[in-house]
Amino acid sequence: KGTIEEEHEATAECPRCEGDGEEPCEACEGEGKKDGTDCEVCKETGVTKDADGEVLDCSLCKGVGEAAVTLKRDVKCPDCQR
Repeated sequence: KGTIEEEHEATAECPRCEGDGEEPCEACEGEGKKDGTDCEVCKETGVTKDADGEVLDCSLCKGVGEAAVTLKRDVKCPDCQR
């Protein structure tokens, strides 16, 4: 084959909150609407709130809006080219 898999750590926009840092509503998937009608769970906001009405931080990125990802790619094997 002559290739090896190389891994690289990076940060990217959080796939859960799409960079907003807020926990999306599970019922409407953060859209504010479900099946064409206003979401009753989040009151059309698209986010999850606590009992005091405060928007919760995204459970994946902890409110930062970015998440660590591992990028993988195939590269030529340096030992195979000798």
